[in-house]
Amino acid sequence: MAITASTISSNQTLEEFRLEFNKLRSDVNTLEANPTYGTSIIFEGATTDAYETTLTVTDPTADRTITLPNLSGTVTLDGNPASADGAALGTTSLEWSDLYIADGGIVYFGDDQDVTLTHVADTGVLLNSTRKIQFNDASQFIHGSSATALTLGATDKIDLTAAYVGLQNGATGPGELRIYEDTDLGAHYTGFKAGNLTGSVAYTLPLADGSSGQALTTNSSGVLSWTTMSANTPSSADGQALGSTSLEWSDLFLADAGIVYFGNDQDVTLTHVHNTGLLLNSTMAIQFNDSTQYINAPSATVLDINATDEVEVNATLMDVNANLDVSGTVVVSATTASTSSTTGALTVAGGAGIAADLSVGDDIFMLSDGAQIAWGTDSDGNAVIGIDETDAIIIESGGTDGAGTHAGYGIVQDTAANANDALLYQHQDIRITSPEYHPLVRKGEGTFITLEIGSAGGPHIIDETDGDNIIGEDEVFLHSGMQRNVINIIGSDGKIKNSI
Repeated sequence: MAITASTISSNQTLEEFRLEFNKLRSDVNTLEANPTYGTSIIFEGATTDAYETTLTVTDPTADRTITLPNLSGTVTLDGNPASADGAALGTTSLEWSDLYIADGGIVYFGDDQDVTLTHVADTGVLLNSTRKIQFNDASQFIHGSSATALTLGATDKIDLTAAYVGLQNGATGPGELRIYEDTDLGAHYTGFKAGNLTGSVAYTLPLADGSSGQALTTNSSGVLSWTTMSANTPSSADGQALGSTSLEWSDLFLADAGIVYFGNDQDVTLTHVHNTGLLLNSTMAIQFNDSTQYINAPSATVLDINATDEVEVNATLMDVNANLDVSGTVVVSATTASTSSTTGALTVAGGAGIAADLSVGDDIFMLSDGAQIAWGTDSDGNAVIGIDETDAIIIESGGTDGAGTHAGYGIVQDTAANANDALLYQHQDIRITSPEYHPLVRKGEGTFITLEIGSAGGPHIIDETDGDNIIGEDEVFLHSGMQRNVINIIGSDGKIKNSI
């Protein structure tokens, strides 16, 4: 706005003064009604000096209006308070209506900006780290206690007002409700979660507590009630299973003398015997693979182990404190050599009785002094091979007299010094007798021959039928010829008298 009034000098007339005054009034009225200035307004301030405050405007391209509020205060030019915690945005009576923050904008709280609230585009706002949103006081809050846990804290309780509360765990498993024990006692909890359902189900709890010993039962429509249980029984015989192929019970606890009953008529039972074990009733069996392989007690004193082909026992030692009755064969596959009565693949501490033949593929060792091999059923033996007190090998019949002298006839190999290393040592007589049905020399039908070398009268060949000598006494000696199966009879003159 241009100023029309001008300065009045002292020599101007009253009329000129009036005209300039009226111009001034017009300028003032115009300024009041439509004040228009140039590019700036300058304020000198309280002190007239070289420093002023200038309000400058940018050349507008349209009419612009700046409205000052109807109150006293300080105008902030760059949006920051004059000092930390030095100004407020709005007052208790002059509030801002709205606040707009751009995508990803952050609201900082605290002198060191320890708490932030960040806009997450098209999602929400994010409270930083494990910071909390508190309610009423510090004991009631919501916060992310970790990257995977959201914690709701309250002094006494948390009220959820809704038709239902859903707990979901995505595709990794069912949701779970956990009730924790007192933190002074530990960090254990009791949890509830749904299984692999084929349909939704909701349970309605009873209106009051039940009595001691009662259990919650359902009416098959989800309504639970307290019921006195007489026995935990299925709805019908063979009607329900305890667990399933995918939902197994972890453990089963039974009291002392507890019994597990099997079968519709409980024909098989398994009874706990306190501090001892388990008892299968009567003659019932524990079967393996099929009914041909089992263990059972057919009587109160007998235990049977039965298999189709083989019972295999794997151990370093099998200790049997009982008589062993084997109706089949016993095969010992070990090849341990025997050098004494206590070594070898099979050792027997006592005697061994064998009712039939004995076949030995290698040596037989008679390790004790006086050891004998005896034939016959009486105690003395009809024939004996043994060693006497002089370490002589004895083959005799008729037993011994108990003092080292041989009562019958036999062949003696005596290693004593006074035996002169004789091959045939005459203790009394040596008799080689052919039985009637296998004669050594047959004179005629029904006869048999004895060859006798004795201390009385020299050697004889005797016809046992009539007692006659076939060969004379004294001058006759027996000599084994060079031919196989021939005995030559040689006289005192050295000539062969006869051959057998």
